[in-house]
Amino acid sequence: MLFDNGAACRYWLDRLAEQEGADRLLGENSSTVVDMARIYETGLGPVDFGAEIQLTGESGIDLSVQYALSDFDRANPLSHPLVIPAGDFLLDYNRQLTEKGFAHLIADRYAYLEADTSKGEAGAVAMFLNLSGTAAREMLPFILQEQRQSERLTAVQDILQRVNPELPPWYFGFMHSREELPLRLSFYVREEAGLSGMLSALRRLGIEPGEGAEQLAAVDELGLFTYMLDVDVMADGSLGDTWGVELTPRAVLPVQQQKMLGGDSFARFTELLVRWGMADDRSTVLPRCFWSCDYRDGSSGRAYVMYSYLSHLKLRWQTGKLYPAKVYIQLRNIPKQTTINEYLYG
Repeated sequence: MLFDNGAACRYWLDRLAEQEGADRLLGENSSTVVDMARIYETGLGPVDFGAEIQLTGESGIDLSVQYALSDFDRANPLSHPLVIPAGDFLLDYNRQLTEKGFAHLIADRYAYLEADTSKGEAGAVAMFLNLSGTAAREMLPFILQEQRQSERLTAVQDILQRVNPELPPWYFGFMHSREELPLRLSFYVREEAGLSGMLSALRRLGIEPGEGAEQLAAVDELGLFTYMLDVDVMADGSLGDTWGVELTPRAVLPVQQQKMLGGDSFARFTELLVRWGMADDRSTVLPRCFWSCDYRDGSSGRAYVMYSYLSHLKLRWQTGKLYPAKVYIQLRNIPKQTTINEYLYG
């Protein structure tokens, strides 16, 4: 068997703490993060989990966990009271997918749970559903009804139409830990649409990007990332006053990311974030947050690889205000297979 979530999380945090300057990233909530990792156990084997870290302002880690929808195909494998409701919903969600003819999505789509643990507390979790295309349109009424947000249906359908086809939906997020309960819409920016298409869609939603357009243009010149656009729909159907852009590395494999993180273009990127006030010198620690290592399970003797990689970064804007940039680091455990591992990790 592999490390359980708590042990794997503890191991990763200990490795990160060894890096010079890591205390600026970690804050003082490491024990809460480890406890939360255990809450997300399914009993089906370890799940991928990640760390959400601000690059300026308060230090600390928020936890995110990725599940395959197939984990909830027959029963709710979550047992902690904090996450049982989310598991019950995902079980019903899979049944609804099957009834509507989308059972094939259960095998290759994901759901994410996120906990705001950076302040040392384990509160309500946010939930994100990976859904797009016809399935998104068909499933939306059920999803909003189950999340008690049916009053937002017309507004969400209108937003989806206004950004189509350049920006198809990719995630729907329910921020249960926030008082205003925003509904997060995340849109994938098609390669052919690019930055200009994303900014055009943003303006069609009535949001003027302002200085964000110039800053994103400077990032775009570096050629490091693809984009996703995040907006929030409030209870009255209006858009929230904050919007964000997720920057996903074009370098996907860990061995490719190591080269990117050590390159001049990424150094230039972090310099831009510091200049704009979205990051401080803790951003220089980022290249040391990612690694792979071999370990052998004590009971089975089987060899595994644990590796961390850069999932994405997020930049956020609000009229007259810049927000700290965030980095999202994902951790994964997989059986060691020599040929595959050499390809992935070099």
